[in-house]
Order: sequence, then structure tokens, then C-alpha cells
Amino acid sequence: MKKLILIILFTLQLAYGFNQNAMSARDTAGNLIDFTELRGQWVIINYWASWCPPCIEEIPELNRFYQTYKNDNVTLLGVNYDRVNSEQLQQIIEDMDVQFLTLSADPAEELGIGEVLTLPATYILNPEGQLISKLIGPQTQASLLAAIGSTSDPTTELSQNTMREQYE
Repeated sequence: MKKLILIILFTLQLAYGFNQNAMSARDTAGNLIDFTELRGQWVIINYWASWCPPCIEEIPELNRFYQTYKNDNVTLLGVNYDRVNSEQLQQIIEDMDVQFLTLSADPAEELGIGEVLTLPATYILNPEGQLISKLIGPQTQASLLAAIGSTSDPTTELSQNTMREQYE
């Protein structure tokens, strides 16, 4: 029954999008990230942990994606699953050479995505703020571009109908 309720809630989020109007978060440097300002951009939220081998494997690929597309209409945000204090988190980020923004707190509840149980997990929000894809396992530049419906350029205008959706 619990699984059915989660599926229904997830489906509602797909249909109506996240409430980005009420959502903001801080990154590890203390900067406020206002999700209303991210409208019009693809938002990729990646959950990772320092003890997770597939997460460790994907960090360099996520760094390359971030460096390539950080000035385009794509925002890559990390969420560390370790739930450590800010000093420890900053040390983990440095040790793992995470170059993309990492949020200081998990936004899952505010975004309505429920508890993240599998790592790495990546959530893709379209420019309208709707969750269109949940990707499980290590991602590559190619898989992220495919998830946003582009094989080369995320700035390309795409209709939601052309998006590839992947769910757990």
C-alpha cells in the first residue's frame, strides 16, 4: 500500500511539477539558491555519498558535465547523503573534488520526491519545474544529455514529449 501511495504522489508531481515558488536552499558556501530563479533552466539534482562506489565513480563525469554546461541553461546540484555537519561535508567535497554546487540540506521533502533510498540517484526537472526523470546509478554526460532530450546541446528548445523518462 505504501508503494502505491508513493507511486501516486510521484505521478502527481510529474503532472503538476514541483512547487518551486516556495523552495529555496543553501549551498555549502551559504549562498541561497532560489528555485524560482531556476525556472527556464534544466535542474539536475544528484544524490551521492562518500562511501558509495558508484557515486565516487560518477563524480568526475558530473564535474565534466558541470564544467561544460555551467554557463548554459542547466543547473547541476548535488546532495550529499552522509548527513554530516558542514565542516565534514566541506572536507568530503574537497577530498572527492566535487566541483558542482552541493546543497547543505536535503531538499527531498520540499520538492516532494520522498525519501531517497538508492544511490546514486539523479532527478531531472524540466524548465517548467516538472520532474521528468529519475535516474538510478552512475550517470555520464551522455546519459544526462539524453535525459534532457539532447544529444549535444541542452540549450536546444525541446518539447516534453521528446523527453526520455526513466523511473526506478
